[in-house]
Amino acid sequence: MILSTYERGSSADLASWVGANFKPGTNLERISWGNSVEASRLPDGRRIALTPHHVVIMDLHSGLLDLESEMSTRLGTWKFSF
Repeated sequence: MILSTYERGSSADLASWVGANFKPGTNLERISWGNSVEASRLPDGRRIALTPHHVVIMDLHSGLLDLESEMSTRLGTWKFSF
């Protein structure tokens, strides 16, 4: 599992941040992720969350552990803080 954080900058919402930092036409599937302002799932399976100050991307890698099942049930428990 890889967690990456990026500066939110002046982006008003997740779609505008993704539009400025990903290739055009990236589709976002809305999800709920803890206390994030907004969250989505990217087409490649990564989760992306907009917090008041940052953008967090979670990339789950397959292997012996079934991280997808384990983490998807726990997303609601996340607390993002500065």
